[in-house]
Amino acid sequence: LFLSLSLKPRARQAYTLFLEKKLKNPQVNLKLATLEFELGNHQRVVDLLKVVPESLLVDEHISMMLAESNFALKSYSPVIGLTARIIATNPQQIRAVELAALSLEKSGDLTKAARMFETFLSFSKTDKHREYSFHLGELFEKLGSRDLAVARYAHNISAYPSDVRNYERLATIYIEAKDWRSASGVLEKALALPGVQPSLRKELAQSYAQQ
Repeated sequence: LFLSLSLKPRARQAYTLFLEKKLKNPQVNLKLATLEFELGNHQRVVDLLKVVPESLLVDEHISMMLAESNFALKSYSPVIGLTARIIATNPQQIRAVELAALSLEKSGDLTKAARMFETFLSFSKTDKHREYSFHLGELFEKLGSRDLAVARYAHNISAYPSDVRNYERLATIYIEAKDWRSASGVLEKALALPGVQPSLRKELAQSYAQQ
């Protein structure tokens, strides 16, 4: 009744009192968890949903709420399981893909994290695409996948030409491989951008000298 009247604080009090009396109703847990989630009380959300039957947790909204709360609590293993289930039924759930990618990386599974970031980047552009696209290049480097890192940074230079970080990383890879001609080409493009670091000019001079 309180919820239908948009009296959320009263509804929260009523649901809390119900549970404090040791009464049981999974729907009360679900509704109270939703209210607690809106207030950012993530541990409370997790605790409330622990006793809810699994059959009631398959709802995408509830699963996402639980995944978000676990992620906020830095409990990444449950997030991986929850998002896998969500993505299996709704592959277009971009936030689930993002949480999966971040949680996999936090858990140390860089290979699966990279694949999930690639999936995220396959969706229509968001304000997070530029950052994750650069980060994917970093992941490829950590995985020792030089060719994939080179391809990613080269793509980023075309897609986000003002982001100097991609030029810097790509040039560094070429310099480490002693591919001076390729390094020079990247650095020349970088130096055409406004406000780049003077150190790039020094790297370009060194690359010229090595050719």
